[in-house]
Amino acid sequence: MKAIAALIASLMLISSTVADVINVPEDYPTIQGAIDAASDGDEILVAPGTYTSTHPAHVVDLKGKAIILESSGTPEETIIDGENERRGIACFNGETDATIIRGLTIANGLGIYYDYNGDGKPNFGEGSGGGIYCLQSTPTITDCIISSNTTESYGGGVYCHQSNARITYCMMTDNTSESKGGGIYCHQSNATISNCVVSANSVYGDGGGIGCYQSSPTIDSCTIAYNKDLGNGYRGGGIFCFYLSSPTISNCIIKNNRVERHGGGICCILLSSPVITNCTIASNTSTLFNGGGIYCYNDSNPIIMDCNITDNIAEEQGGGIYSYDSTLTITNCTISRNTSRKGDNFGAGGLYEEQNGEFVLSGTKVCSNIPNQIGGTWIDKGGNEVLDVCTTCDGDATGDFFVDVNDVLYVLSAWGSDDVNADFDENGLVDVDDVLILLSQFGETCSGEAGQ
Repeated sequence: MKAIAALIASLMLISSTVADVINVPEDYPTIQGAIDAASDGDEILVAPGTYTSTHPAHVVDLKGKAIILESSGTPEETIIDGENERRGIACFNGETDATIIRGLTIANGLGIYYDYNGDGKPNFGEGSGGGIYCLQSTPTITDCIISSNTTESYGGGVYCHQSNARITYCMMTDNTSESKGGGIYCHQSNATISNCVVSANSVYGDGGGIGCYQSSPTIDSCTIAYNKDLGNGYRGGGIFCFYLSSPTISNCIIKNNRVERHGGGICCILLSSPVITNCTIASNTSTLFNGGGIYCYNDSNPIIMDCNITDNIAEEQGGGIYSYDSTLTITNCTISRNTSRKGDNFGAGGLYEEQNGEFVLSGTKVCSNIPNQIGGTWIDKGGNEVLDVCTTCDGDATGDFFVDVNDVLYVLSAWGSDDVNADFDENGLVDVDDVLILLSQFGETCSGEAGQ
């Protein structure tokens, strides 16, 4: 009898720990009601539809639970809607990576001030994160669309404060910040952002796509494109790194971002030294001042390897890269077809250094920049080519003199546009014919043509 009783007790224990699947709206009409009822390990399965709330600050509070919140349909048809009155999702109770948000659209959120830490007064960051707010929490956010969210503070799409959130396979688009970080803002956070598209986000301050303060996120295999300022933007159209922010940026396409002042593609200020590897930084613009592709200021010393920096424009100095009191180590890169509109050999279309700045180059091609290639101090570590004219061949969309997978990715990112770098047959449209031309040249090396 004792053995039977023990067996029954064991079976009861096992049954009590089996995760439940909670369906919304079948089991609970609201997502928050399902979360309130859930236990660690449960899965909340949300049917297609639009879900909102009457809470003053958010639609959904994950309440620190290790649960899966996901759609039973597609992200496009399963929407958490802030109705432009409240943010979409709040994580402020120590959520870990076992808290998973998957397959949802978070839209029309508003980052409104709310006393999340319960101290009776508004604190820094409590008005941030129009779409998703992460305070001292590390949720996993995957396969989501985060769009059309707004904040008067930081992080129009996602705000991370002392948070190492994992953001993967997401699309962040059309979000707006009136301060910093149109798409994502990391404050004292080392988030992971991978395989994401961060596009068409806007900012009135710094960091149209991604903004960082005392943060070193990992940004891998992302497209960061068409992010912009809204007429009063200062720095970092694509990525903004400020004060001890040294992210790892790898395998990314950073293109067509725009800012008024400094760093159309990437801006690094005050002891911020990212490692940038195997990236294409193309067609970014600084409309008033310096650093169309990359801008570095005040002892910010990035390492840049295996990158293509092309077709960027600065109104003044440094069409490709600008350095002020910073040392940039550049290895195996191509810096081509960048423009400084200042002209008269003053601005240096490729690389421009001033006030104790320095470029350390090895295995790098600098060519076809307007009005000239390099202005200021640079150290030649060998294997470099500095040419007035460089030529490319059909299929070489990135301008690195070699037709490879990076060109395939570039063409796909330009699909349906009139991007002259990917429109190999020059018919005004990037389409399947251009892919066929690229494939016919795949693996080929282009030759450079020396100038004076």
